[in-house]
Amino acid sequence: MPVRGAITRTQWLCITLPIAAIIALIAIPNIKLARMTANGAAAKRSIRAINIAQAKFLRLSPQKGYACSLARLGEAHLITDSLASGTNRGYIFEVSKCGSGTANSVYRLFAHPVTRDQTGHWVFCSNQTGLVRASPESREDCFDNGVEQH
Repeated sequence: MPVRGAITRTQWLCITLPIAAIIALIAIPNIKLARMTANGAAAKRSIRAINIAQAKFLRLSPQKGYACSLARLGEAHLITDSLASGTNRGYIFEVSKCGSGTANSVYRLFAHPVTRDQTGHWVFCSNQTGLVRASPESREDCFDNGVEQH
């Protein structure tokens, strides 16, 4: 026989389940934001790694200049295979505007989220100077109005 005034199992569930649901509703957006922040930090590190790989590639073969593709840097074993594939941790990486002629003297590097506001928010960019910039807008905006990243 239950003690008078004691909470039954059903009453306990009726109290705890809504509380658990409220906690989940608060936590899920924070988890998504944390994942996007981590993906953005990984993208910045990857941009820096690609810049370092480009400098090594130039030193190893100055007659060719910079690599015009991530696959070429991967073939030279200067970046990881996952980064050489062009997609890593929720971001797509791309080398463009490579120089022309016998030695590629310039390049532009971009990283943008696979799915905006899902895998990341910022667009990152860099070039042969090694300076990394970020923009919440677009690739085009990154070089012109992007915020310098440290």
